[in-house]
Amino acid sequence: MNYEVERIKELCRKRGWSQYRLAKEMGESNGRINTMLKGKSVPSSSTLRRVCSAFNITMSAFYAEDGIPATLTEDQNSVLQNYTLLDSYHRALAAAYIKGLADGSCGDGILEDREQENS
Repeated sequence: MNYEVERIKELCRKRGWSQYRLAKEMGESNGRINTMLKGKSVPSSSTLRRVCSAFNITMSAFYAEDGIPATLTEDQNSVLQNYTLLDSYHRALAAAYIKGLADGSCGDGILEDREQENS
């Protein structure tokens, strides 16, 4: 199997996406994605751009061996710029909130815990 197909599968696993979800996010047919993920076709550069768009990552991030992008998307850059303006307390809150959004817990209890600590 080629690197690109394995990387697409890895990104789906990390996000908990099904093949159907990837197809829907890309605006592709499930059959075409199935063919690609089974290794019966090689993704073209335009397909890889749509994959990256669906995952909201750059091509650089797609090919980064450690998964850390060498360049940031406009949205990622904006978040990082705002994050750097925060003090350490608010950075911790932002990090917990983002982690909560990513894992589904939304970090709702973080603020309450901090407020109780400070009272």
